[in-house]
Amino acid sequence: MHSRKSSPSRRRSVSPSQHVELTPEALGFLELLQDLGHLDDALFEQVLESISKALVPEGATHVQVSLDDVRRLVASMLMEQEAKLGDPQRQLLEREWALLFS
Repeated sequence: MHSRKSSPSRRRSVSPSQHVELTPEALGFLELLQDLGHLDDALFEQVLESISKALVPEGATHVQVSLDDVRRLVASMLMEQEAKLGDPQRQLLEREWALLFS
């Protein structure tokens, strides 16, 4: 099991005037994916960056991101990463996919 080095903040600045706030459920889901080994630190940061880019409307100063939003984005990102996974990681993800993303 992967252990987090530091807990991510619920708020993330994307510019001095923009903030993205993950709901507790969304943050908990990301932490679960990290604990299960599906997100390493680098991919976790990519997810947060993608959330900021994909889910923050232009000109918005504060956006709250839900669990459903995070699930859709992470599912897409993990599908893109699947080809890079080793067999054990791919098999684990396949077994857990329905539980995590349904």
